[in-house]
Amino acid sequence: VAARPAGAAVRARAALDLSDIRRFLMRPAPEGSLVQCHISRSKAGFLSSYPKYTMFLKQPGTADLPLLAARKRGQSKSSNYLISLDADDMQRASGAYFGKLRSNFIGTEIVLY
Repeated sequence: VAARPAGAAVRARAALDLSDIRRFLMRPAPEGSLVQCHISRSKAGFLSSYPKYTMFLKQPGTADLPLLAARKRGQSKSSNYLISLDADDMQRASGAYFGKLRSNFIGTEIVLY
């Protein structure tokens, strides 16, 4: 596979349609484009014992764009995370609800709903 010049990666990233984040996340990346993300972990607040995770889209030259936020659901013994489009609205009944990530008790199987 031939290496692509760095300028081509920037142009391909600029062509991404971010007007509807939910649609952007549910579709495959355009062919030939580069999509780079990173996940940050925020410590839990004073009353909460579970940290919040935020996935950001890397954007050269500008601030990274937050795409998703996740928090472990407390009532579950296994890993069970609620995923939302809005870090401030982490409820299943909200319009920002995106899905959930669950694992079995020993963590060998993980399913994203």
